[in-house]
Amino acid sequence: MAPMADAQLHWRGGGSSRDGVQFCVSSTTGRYTLVIASSNGRGLQGATHLPYSVRLESDGHAQDAIISSTKPTAIFEGRVSSDRDCEQGPNARLVIGLDGKNAMAANAGAYSDQVSLMIEPR
Repeated sequence: MAPMADAQLHWRGGGSSRDGVQFCVSSTTGRYTLVIASSNGRGLQGATHLPYSVRLESDGHAQDAIISSTKPTAIFEGRVSSDRDCEQGPNARLVIGLDGKNAMAANAGAYSDQVSLMIEPR
């Protein structure tokens, strides 16, 4: 997997916020498992802890999960062309989202989390 940029959520007091980053996965089997793990184990950390959504978009399919204090990891099963390498550019996208209702219920302040992506061919 090639390095990727930061996803940044900027909530402006209403609605939801989303941002995504593209990346590339290569697998000689055409299948992989992606584990997304919260560094703090609780979701977005600030004055309180906020859950946030993660979405994997790959090979024309999308899978969704929530990262929170009760579920600090998300596990996705993905597919890619087995003859593709990452020289052709990104073939997957990770989207991070913050639900507006959760944001409205939170204390004001800055919230952050750092996630680790672990990819294993299947």
